[in-house]
Amino acid sequence: RAAADSLSPEGGVAAAGAILTTDSGPKVAAVTTAGFTVGGMAKAKAYLKSISETIRVGNTEEAPMGILISGPVGTGKTFLAECFAHDCGLNVVAFKNFRERWVGSSEANLENILNLLQTLAPIVVLMDEADATLGSRETGGDSGVDARVFSKLAGAMGDTRNRGRILWILMTSRPDLLPIDLKRQGRAEEHISLFY
Repeated sequence: RAAADSLSPEGGVAAAGAILTTDSGPKVAAVTTAGFTVGGMAKAKAYLKSISETIRVGNTEEAPMGILISGPVGTGKTFLAECFAHDCGLNVVAFKNFRERWVGSSEANLENILNLLQTLAPIVVLMDEADATLGSRETGGDSGVDARVFSKLAGAMGDTRNRGRILWILMTSRPDLLPIDLKRQGRAEEHISLFY
């Protein structure tokens, strides 16, 4: 892997973590990965390269709303996604743990993050271990927090006004645990599977 010039945060992305910091730490982090050469994965790279080219030339109506990258642990999902985001030439942030123990705090943190994403757009949002981060519609013993968080995220991911402005990249080794309505057209509509 040969290092190239690093992605410099622009438009206030570096301050994103500082803006959304609570007692338990930052909720969103700027990704300042350097450009690396990804070895192997020729088909996945070619496919992502065509998407990044679409975004760079400004064809926002042809850009996907989101991308789901799945594969076993150790296949390079996160590395590939970070390099792709760098190749797009957009601001990049990664979700951190925005959930808190107090009822209402998780929803408030998420609302702040979504407002920040609107401000920083065009932007790429990376969600590693998406099956755990996003939650599901089922309510457990959490007073419905999981369902409300999931509903808000699904609504933000499916908002067609954000096509070409906010690109969601979900990464998981367990795509079977992701709710089916996140994997449909209009949300994480492009699926890339990686194997050893």
